[in-house]
Formats: sequence, C-alpha cells, structure tokens
Amino acid sequence: MHEQFTDPFASHVYQAILNTLNGHATKNLSEVPEEPRSKKRKLQPKAESVLQTPPSFTTLREKLVGIVKSWDPSLFQNLAFDKYAVPLLQAIIESDVPAKVKKEKKSKSSKRDKKLANILLFGEDESFFPQTLELNVPDPEDFVNRLLRDTVGSRIIETIIKVSSDETIQHVWNTYFNDEEKLVELSQHAAANFALQRIFERLTNPDDITLSVKTLLFEAVDLICNISHLS
Repeated sequence: MHEQFTDPFASHVYQAILNTLNGHATKNLSEVPEEPRSKKRKLQPKAESVLQTPPSFTTLREKLVGIVKSWDPSLFQNLAFDKYAVPLLQAIIESDVPAKVKKEKKSKSSKRDKKLANILLFGEDESFFPQTLELNVPDPEDFVNRLLRDTVGSRIIETIIKVSSDETIQHVWNTYFNDEEKLVELSQHAAANFALQRIFERLTNPDDITLSVKTLLFEAVDLICNISHLS
C-alpha cells in the first residue's frame, strides 16, 4: 500500500478517499489556481466545508489510519521526504484523532492507538525522556532536523505541531528550537521558518516566548542598523 503513497496519481486518489471519509468537501478542479503547488503552503479547510458523514465512514477512516500506523517507523523516514506522499501523510496525521479511552484500559492500548505524529517523532515509544527511549528508527533527532530543513518534509513538522498535545509541543520546542542560535538560523531558513512560525503559535510558557521575542527582535534591530549603515 505504501507504494501508492509515492505514486503521482494514486496518492491523489487516497487523499480524495480520506477527504470523503472526513467529510471534507473538495473544490472543483476548475476553481484551483494554476500556480505551482510546490510553492504554496497548504491552506486549512474552512469550517463550512466539513460535511456530516455516516458512522461507517469513521470506522473506515480509523481502519485506514490504523494500517498506516502499523508500518515500520523507518518507512516513514522515506515517505516524509516524498513530494507525493507528504500531502497524504499530512491529511492522515490530521485525521488521526484517537477516540477517548477509559483510564484502566489505557495501558492496554496497542501501537494502532498511538497518534501518528508521535510515532514519527519518537518511534514506537511515546515517552518524552531521552534516557528511556528505545526507538526503532536511527537518530530520531537527526531525522526531525532533516525534516525541518527540507522543502517538502518541513510540511510534516508543521502538521505535527498543529495537532500535537501541549506536552509534545514543549518537547519539540526544547529539543529543536530552544536555543538562540537555532532560532536565528531557523528563522532565516527557506523551509524551517514555516515550522518556527507554527510553533510560535503554540507556545504557552512565558520564558519560551520571552526568549523568542528578545532573540529575534535583537536580530532584527542589528539587521536594520546594518542596512542603515550601508545606505
């Protein structure tokens, strides 16, 4: 099935199926601008575009998402950089809203019950503490850093930031953004700056917000001063 994700035609069919199962009405192709999609960021569907669907659609959607989540995490490392697979993976990540389970049954949840966003970030273990992680994918931090700076893969990080819990957001911030040099570098990167914008929208810790504002504000002031000096 994963071969279909990288197919330039089949991947669109899967997206259409997922949109239908989610109740998202899609625009007619004649209404889509002819500008290259690779240069545009994915627009979020409007609330009025969501249609009511029968309960069977939810079951089918969960079955499709469950199949994808059962794949070996290393497979995602390849798909996350493919220009045809990424839009479909984004749609699946956004569709992966697990049903609420009782506390006593939580420990019995299988891999299929874990969010795809966390599987991409942490492998099979959703722990946020590096000393307890036993990942099936090599160098998870290297993988996410590559995604951040990849023109296609960075879209996956944007989507993960959008749907993840506050706890996951804090871990992602601490691991990949919480450093003055990183903030400046990522803010100036052609791909990573979009993920940086998204995580700014999710920050809740005053110290993190203060660090971001001070770092980037001082950088902007230095830039303006340099430009003024040259003129």
